Amino acid sequence: MCSSDLESAGDKDSLAIALVVQGLATDMLKTDSPVAKGVSDAAGRGIEIVACEYSMKVRKVTREQMNASVTRYVPFGGMEIVKRQGEGWAYLRP
Repeated sequence: MCSSDLESAGDKDSLAIALVVQGLATDMLKTDSPVAKGVSDAAGRGIEIVACEYSMKVRKVTREQMNASVTRYVPFGGMEIVKRQGEGWAYLRP
């Protein structure tokens, strides 16, 4: 959906986006990731960046290695997704 679609869809200020990252994608949240700037830019635009601690443990990634733009750490990303769906969030997966 492009920004003009959002403007015609209603109150775009009430739109909340969260990126829950788990599994292999955890590497994209590392400070030295090729997409680190994009992650920071997304966070700067108000997108909540959530990292799965279980995936971090499996991949041997520490919080010190993570992008400062990570908003929150959760024990298990899959449960965070289920919890948010129960709260009415929509789940989009590439």
